This record gives sequence, C-alpha cells and structure tokens, in this order.
Amino acid sequence: MRSEPWKVSLHGGHSRAYCDHAHSTLREIIEAAIAFGYSTFGVT
Repeated sequence: MRSEPWKVSLHGGHSRAYCDHAHSTLREIIEAAIAFGYSTFGVT
C-alpha cells in the first residue's frame, strides 16, 4: 500500500489585509492551499 505524500507549507503568506502589495485575501490563500491538497498550511 502506497501512501500519499504529506503536503506542508509553512511560509510568510501575503494577504491584502496585512500587506499592501498582496492581491488575495487570507481566505483565498487558505482555500487555494486546500484545493492544492495541503494537509498543513502555516501563515506568519
């Protein structure tokens, strides 16, 4: 039985609520991470 890779992203995300040059909202960033299959996603 082969397991799926565990996708993790821990980085400084840029949402427009916190950064003037960002384009996406924090919700959009998290929803994109879910759509790409990340099981763990951290934003600083």
